Amino acid sequence: MSQVSLRSTRGYKCGTALRSVARDEWLWECRGKAAAVQRKELVAASPPRTPCPLAPRMGDGVLRLARATAYNTRMKALRVGLILALGVGIVAAWTNRTYLYQKTVPPAERLRLAKERGWPRLQANLKRTGMTDRPAEIYLRAIKDQRILQLWASKTKGGKFDALVEYPIAAMSGGLGPKRKEGDKQVPEGLYTIDRFNPASGFWLSLGINYPNASDRILSDQQRPGGDIFIHGSNKSIGCLAMTDPIIEEIYMAATIARANGQRDIRVDIFPSFEPLKLTAPNAATKKLWTQLEGALDYFTKHGRPAPFRVGPDGAYNIGK
Repeated sequence: MSQVSLRSTRGYKCGTALRSVARDEWLWECRGKAAAVQRKELVAASPPRTPCPLAPRMGDGVLRLARATAYNTRMKALRVGLILALGVGIVAAWTNRTYLYQKTVPPAERLRLAKERGWPRLQANLKRTGMTDRPAEIYLRAIKDQRILQLWASKTKGGKFDALVEYPIAAMSGGLGPKRKEGDKQVPEGLYTIDRFNPASGFWLSLGINYPNASDRILSDQQRPGGDIFIHGSNKSIGCLAMTDPIIEEIYMAATIARANGQRDIRVDIFPSFEPLKLTAPNAATKKLWTQLEGALDYFTKHGRPAPFRVGPDGAYNIGK
């Protein structure tokens, strides 16, 4: 082949290559335009987005700051929740530890501690009211709507009772009205006596109340009236009067001294209020009971002694009999 023909061949091949490149670029351009048109059609067919009302006024930096602030707020709330949960767990564990410890303390040691700690407090209250350091008799009166338990003492047997000290009731389940069935969580209402001294209580020390008494056995559920009602320590109760451990030590010592002085029946009267008849009774039977208990309150106010009573065949308290 000659020199000229070789050049011509090279020029032909070069021109063909250039045209091929141009065609490819044109194809890519067409594909790009078609894709752009397709995207516009998709955007037009999709529902309109609701713009953020803050977007026109906030730049990207401000938005990032808002998101970071919201995140920090959530994390702080989470940390506070974890701390509170941990605190509740610690308190529950400590309470359970105290309860388990108390159950391991022998009854004789509990009585020794009650005498060592409760007796000086009781003695101070006796001296403050001008009484001797060993009362002849005591009387306990609970007022449910006031959540108080009053300790009264008499200098002589058969003498008038004087107010000694008024304790707050730490825990008491149920509401106003008598206990009539096992599991109703009610604190009884009526005229009772202490029938048990329990230094081996699961609640430090406890004094048992003779529920169900003669009236309750008639008026309460005949098969399941309930029972095991106590004045005890701790601050938890279902149907009992929880007084805390320091207070039950003082009450327990007062009852122990009165029993040692010959008081066989230590009265514990539980009233719904100082003025029961001013309350709205839930039913006729409760109103009837409250009328009788009002009479017992009036008797004590007039005579300074717990009201004597007799239970009738209908379960009613006949006051003064």
